Amino acid sequence: MVSLGFLLAYTCLRDSLSLGLGLLQALLRVSWDSLVACLRGRHGELASCKIGDMLDPQVVSLLLRKPVARIEQTKDIRGGGVVGDAAIGTDRAWLLIHFVDGTRQSVFVKVPSSTLWLRVVLQWTGLYANEMHFYRKILAEVPKNICCPCHAAISDGSRFAIFLEDLTYENRNQLINMTETVSVVPAKAALRSLAKLHAHFWGKAYQYWGEEMRPPFKPVLMAATLAGLKNNFSALLRRETESLFCKYVWHAKAVRTYWDKHPRTLCHGDAHIGNVYFKPDGTAGFFDWQVVSCESPMRDVTYFLQMGVEPGLLAKEERGLIAFYLECLCEEMGLKGGKAELKELHGLDEDWAWFQYRTHTLYSLTAFIATCGAGNFVTSQHVVEEIATRIVSACERVDCEGALDSIIAGHY
Repeated sequence: MVSLGFLLAYTCLRDSLSLGLGLLQALLRVSWDSLVACLRGRHGELASCKIGDMLDPQVVSLLLRKPVARIEQTKDIRGGGVVGDAAIGTDRAWLLIHFVDGTRQSVFVKVPSSTLWLRVVLQWTGLYANEMHFYRKILAEVPKNICCPCHAAISDGSRFAIFLEDLTYENRNQLINMTETVSVVPAKAALRSLAKLHAHFWGKAYQYWGEEMRPPFKPVLMAATLAGLKNNFSALLRRETESLFCKYVWHAKAVRTYWDKHPRTLCHGDAHIGNVYFKPDGTAGFFDWQVVSCESPMRDVTYFLQMGVEPGLLAKEERGLIAFYLECLCEEMGLKGGKAELKELHGLDEDWAWFQYRTHTLYSLTAFIATCGAGNFVTSQHVVEEIATRIVSACERVDCEGALDSIIAGHY
């Protein structure tokens, strides 16, 4: 058994130098870009990416390349809305922009976090750059009605500003808080949208996203976030769940090798319930594409279901929902032979999907610990407690450790 203490000690000796150099490089880049912004002055294009400047018509006119008359703030900055309430990886604002020509536009604006350490960490991991890459290089290829519409995505070095449609304006869409869950019907709507995304990029995801964009996996950082989570929320994780996480971190390369041997496509990567919106016609879309990547399609399916459906209901409906997703995938791929043709062409069937689902529960666990254990990245204790309940339940229910042991032993 790999204990947290041993994992911290070993990985500190092995990874601290490379981690420190990476963070130092990110800090220097952020500092240099901030200095350049100060020298340029406030009204150069993206000379500043402070959220307060997004209330200045002159600044926004430059960013959107359209004269702005005035700007209304429709919600309190960094609060008051469903989008982004739980985490503070970026600074956000909800605005109603009135243009000189008499038109207006409701927008949700994201800029780098004003908290220095968060900005440095997200710069180092490449998540900021990954999201910009999505809006600039991938969004145009994504099937319609899956993504939140983007009005502008501007970047300069580590600075950026993203203007998205305000999905909450006039209650046109339903957004779900991280502490809430959905029933089977909306869950199926989200799975259908994921199937549409996955089918569209099947076999060609690497034309749009490269492995060099994958965030670095540093065991020492994983161990540190687990220690942080235990320090702040000591009663949340059971000893068995902590042991499972340490075992996964120790054998992460074996798991990555297993995942890479199986079919992959373009995945949202962070498809928890807080990043989903439901439209009046009953369909679902996704926003917050910082973690978009090339993965098994079951990455998105697993994370969405385990983070968005109440554990008791999911225990009853889990296999059925996975089967429904595979049916949708067949439809979106145009496979008239259904699941039989899916297995023949791609080797995918319900047994494969279930084992993948069990292994990608490791990602659900890792995402929870990495975000909730990293200082004040997630600020709501209620959110942390609710997510912990769902993740711990999932790990036990699907025998995640048994799946991990099979990978370690090569029995898959």
